[in-house]
Amino acid sequence: MNLISLQFGVFFAGSLFLYYVIPEKMRWWVLLAASAAFYLLSATPFTALYLVFSIVSVYFGARYITEEKSKHKKAAYIIVLCANVALILMLKYMNGLWVASHRVFSLIGVNLPHFELGWIAPLGMSFYMLQLIGYLTDVYWGIFPAQRNIMKLTLFASYFPSFSSGPILRYNQIEDELFQGHRATYRNITFGAQRMLWGLFKKMVIAERLAAITSTIFSDIGVYTGVWLWVGIFASIIQIYADFSGNMDFIIGASQCFGVVLPENFRQPFFSLTIQEFWQRWHITLGSWLKDYIMYPLQHSALWVKLGKSIKTSLGKKAAKLIPTFLALLVLWLVNGLWHGGYPKYFATVSWFWFAVISGQLLKPVGDKTVRLFSINTNCFSWRLFQRMRTIAVYSVGALFFAAPGIMDALRIAKRALLARNFFELFSPNTFFSDKLLGVTGGIGGLRVLLVSFLLLVAVEVFQNRDKHVREWLAKQNLVFRWAFLLGLIFAILLFGIYGPGYNASDFIYAGF
Repeated sequence: MNLISLQFGVFFAGSLFLYYVIPEKMRWWVLLAASAAFYLLSATPFTALYLVFSIVSVYFGARYITEEKSKHKKAAYIIVLCANVALILMLKYMNGLWVASHRVFSLIGVNLPHFELGWIAPLGMSFYMLQLIGYLTDVYWGIFPAQRNIMKLTLFASYFPSFSSGPILRYNQIEDELFQGHRATYRNITFGAQRMLWGLFKKMVIAERLAAITSTIFSDIGVYTGVWLWVGIFASIIQIYADFSGNMDFIIGASQCFGVVLPENFRQPFFSLTIQEFWQRWHITLGSWLKDYIMYPLQHSALWVKLGKSIKTSLGKKAAKLIPTFLALLVLWLVNGLWHGGYPKYFATVSWFWFAVISGQLLKPVGDKTVRLFSINTNCFSWRLFQRMRTIAVYSVGALFFAAPGIMDALRIAKRALLARNFFELFSPNTFFSDKLLGVTGGIGGLRVLLVSFLLLVAVEVFQNRDKHVREWLAKQNLVFRWAFLLGLIFAILLFGIYGPGYNASDFIYAGF
């Protein structure tokens, strides 16, 4: 069941109605039943066995760890952890590893048999697995006791609004939200519905139209060269953000209708002054999960402590602080690439961002000296604008590897983009206004819609970056204005969204990870 479908709309409305008509103490059961139904309607039914295995293994593993009489808590933790990690690696990457092995052995004249392994990675596995691993680890660390009700743990792992695309939940942060039962309030339902509409607007009107431009340009870089490739790169950056953040708006808004507050996953990342700050604002829950469960434990491990001491002896105190941190950060980014799918282009993407982050830290003293040397005023709009444009430029390189079909395609696009000389070729009648690129955007009218929508997106982002909230502001306006605004948004989605006869709306990108 696609989130962008009439089927989901009916399912969501029915679940919301049932949630509020039964007693408060029982409402979490409606969420559990809705989550089970969502899975069965959205995924291959037999893959539910993998979800059941993860939930049951983590439940009993955590219960064993919590018991005072248990003598082998560490062993139990490691066994359950390894079993679940092995499961996700097998389901998500075994086919790819088999194909790669076939190619490698063919180079030395060994022909392995051709067949595809029949395992299917279940819906939402990348998200619920991280949630369960985080829960198990927190129990092992003694942060909170194990949940004794397996049904409640099941709801935590499979809560349907966030199940397929995140955000990644922490048990101790979401426990009360899921299980206490919320009263129906005008604010929750209206604010939630408004955010869902805004997410659909980003996806249907902006992201889908930009996706058509990006795919057209990147699939034919022999025709679209020079400045056209810059158009494709810029379109892909905005498309990815509109899709990802629109996804989160839709999900967080849907959850708010139930009164369940989910953590934010995006916080105006393109206003970041450094690439490090950018990643503190982009996919926030994944970044914090990787830091808390991968990077920080690694830095405090015996191996890393020993490495630091060895480096201190040979290279000095400063190197002993930086090198282990940078190596732990590299592991974090490599796990990030593996989580996104393990394809070479994702590893190229995360490697670039790792390099950019550590370069920013290493070059900061040089930058500070340069600022003092030339007496640059850093407390002004122009300096902050420079920092933000620099951050966007650094991000754009990684985004190109992410959006391009492969690493070599990204390198070819980058090389040909640097050959751009004549900006006015965009308006040549032999290119833009007469070829298929205009058709995929919906004609001149479609371009106008895209431009106005983009400006609206920028305006909202600027507004929110100043710690203001559009929905709060809208709630203070007169009734006529509020409904005019909301109806305008609804009609924009209906009239200008990319869908219709013969069109199969693509799901949010995050659902593919």
